[in-house]
Amino acid sequence: MKMRHFLPLLAMLACGTAVFGQDGLRGLPGPGDMRPPAAGGYDRPIRLPPIEYRPTAAEPRIATPAEEMLGHPASTPTCDPAALGPSACALLQPGAIQSSWYTRIDYFHWNERIEGEDFVNEYGTLLALGYQRRYGHERYRVELFGGTMNYVGAVQGGGLDGVPLRGDTGYLGLRGEYDYLFEPSWWSNTNIFLGIGARFWVRDLKDSYTDEGDLVSGYLESWWTIYPYLGLETHRTLANGAVFYVSGRLGFTAMTYEHATWGDVSLYPKAGMIGQTELGVRGKRFFLAGSLEVLSWAKSNVARDAYQPASQLLTAGLRTGVVF
Repeated sequence: MKMRHFLPLLAMLACGTAVFGQDGLRGLPGPGDMRPPAAGGYDRPIRLPPIEYRPTAAEPRIATPAEEMLGHPASTPTCDPAALGPSACALLQPGAIQSSWYTRIDYFHWNERIEGEDFVNEYGTLLALGYQRRYGHERYRVELFGGTMNYVGAVQGGGLDGVPLRGDTGYLGLRGEYDYLFEPSWWSNTNIFLGIGARFWVRDLKDSYTDEGDLVSGYLESWWTIYPYLGLETHRTLANGAVFYVSGRLGFTAMTYEHATWGDVSLYPKAGMIGQTELGVRGKRFFLAGSLEVLSWAKSNVARDAYQPASQLLTAGLRTGVVF
């Protein structure tokens, strides 16, 4: 190899010596500013072009029925649809919390039976205002309800036992429920849910008169019941984008406490069955549904010469509200 082949290398070494001399890194070029040795003949710095990042286009995804129902476009899921289901994953997207305020108007019927015979019947219109919220696989519901019912029964005590009596009964109460929903991968457009609910209400039996004009004093009953349940809900997206759904659930009144001011007695009605079904149409902003619900209790034990007969509560009506 001839000596002229070593001249550029010697020039670079000389340049390096100048850079790392007494002034440290003063002469070192920055990134993108590569300076060849002066002996090479270049009189200006060479700048490398910037690196341009071009993300790969993601494959488009079709929106799920739950996303269409909520008015959210298709997006890449942040959870595993196989574990929670596509509806739950859609509701876990940022800003995809589903909430609704609603009102409900029901036909209400309360029935008490002794030895298979009607003892008390109450009926009328029950109004309710509620709020429901779902996020992912969890759903919460709170509700305020009340109304005045027609009372048809008989007098208890006061020497007038069994005398027919008509009057009014006021109802005012609260309901709270929690559901945990599963969407099986093997059963499309269907949710299975486990839930627990609690209700508290006051039953105000007002003063009234018999047909003979005898005054019968009223009293208050306070009820509190807890009921677990298992349910099923299925939905289908219609041509106009609305969602038609049907749901049902079965459970039992696991624990119930009742206090009556008449005799200042506390009673514990035994467990009975509950059932509810609802079908409706839900759009992006509004929904309308019809529902039927039954709760029942078996006869309580006797306490202080009093007991609660076998009882049943039935409601049937319409529910409507706004979705946001």
